[in-house]
Amino acid sequence: MKIILINCLIFGSILWLLRTIIILLLAREQKQRTKNRLITSTLFLPESTYPSVSILIPALNEAQTIARCMLSCIACSYHNKEILVIDDGSTDETSREAGIIQSSHPANRIKVFKLRHNKGKTAALNYALSQATSDLIVTLDADTIFSEKNSLHTFLSPLIHLKNCSGTTANLHVRHPHEPLGMVQRIEYTKVLNSSKRAQSLLRSILILPGAMSAFRHQALAAIGGFSASTLAEDADATMQLLRQGHLLTFQANCIGVTEGPHTLIDLLRQRLRWRVGQLECLIKHSRLLLASPATTFFYIDMGVMNTISALTPVITVLALSQDISDAFLPLTTLMIGCFAADLAATAITFQLDDQSMPGLWAYVLYVSFFTLFSPLITWAAISQLLFNRTTGWHTSKRY
Repeated sequence: MKIILINCLIFGSILWLLRTIIILLLAREQKQRTKNRLITSTLFLPESTYPSVSILIPALNEAQTIARCMLSCIACSYHNKEILVIDDGSTDETSREAGIIQSSHPANRIKVFKLRHNKGKTAALNYALSQATSDLIVTLDADTIFSEKNSLHTFLSPLIHLKNCSGTTANLHVRHPHEPLGMVQRIEYTKVLNSSKRAQSLLRSILILPGAMSAFRHQALAAIGGFSASTLAEDADATMQLLRQGHLLTFQANCIGVTEGPHTLIDLLRQRLRWRVGQLECLIKHSRLLLASPATTFFYIDMGVMNTISALTPVITVLALSQDISDAFLPLTTLMIGCFAADLAATAITFQLDDQSMPGLWAYVLYVSFFTLFSPLITWAAISQLLFNRTTGWHTSKRY
């Protein structure tokens, strides 16, 4: 029994290391290939040739962030746009704050809709989609902003220059990177999410275009019936549906979106639980992606395997420690140190790819501690919700 458990730990560590090396190599290649392409720069076309874009902003109790979000959209130099805010039954002053921005910027096409009852983010997005009149659709969380005036140009350029491209997503950064939880999320976004997006974009197999900041062809979304409410991850659901139909999806690393992110541990755990449940639901719903292409098969299995490792590693570790491992103490200690060293190196590489400064050791320790302790719990909680058919609703994190 002891030998089996130790071998499982070694095998899992080797599997994780190989996976990390593959992702990093693909991410680096993606950056090199897109470095000098037109799609990573601002557009050089006449303003009159820009396709129209509708920016959809679903909001639930976002009175503290909605104005900042709307103003960032207004500030974008891309003029052929409309802004649609959907207040999904908020109990605060979200509609009032959005209305103030609307009335104070009459030159901009802004519409504010107030739903009488909370129907969920998917319903809010679909309502906005039914009101949108543009060729392109941008989904934007109410706590997320464009970082620069030319961000929208850069963001939409793949959809304009590549006729077979139907969706794209941005490079998300955390707004509060100096808070303890902000440090954790900053490393997670850069190391885990963005590096995976780079690798998947290179092989044309992006599995999730996050709703926080993504863009689509209106026609492509309409063809799949808009956003589905059958899973908790409407963004992943739509992405996988488009991928199954052969649409090209890309990652725009040069477009920076700044998102608020949770400030409290409870909010962070609730958000990650919703993400994890939605991802697992989408993997089950879109299992045919296993046969779509070799690259899609790899990333589909990768998502499933990473969730499995997240769930089983603590169990195997506890069982191994319950045995007499004195004769295996040195190799296991060496394995642990090696894994931490490799992970730290991987973190440094991903921050270099993203042109960001490497976080301090304290931030890295917080990140490792959080995901070592809480990621397995989130995975098991997600599995429990799926098994017992429980749901997690849309909620708003505390704002500061």
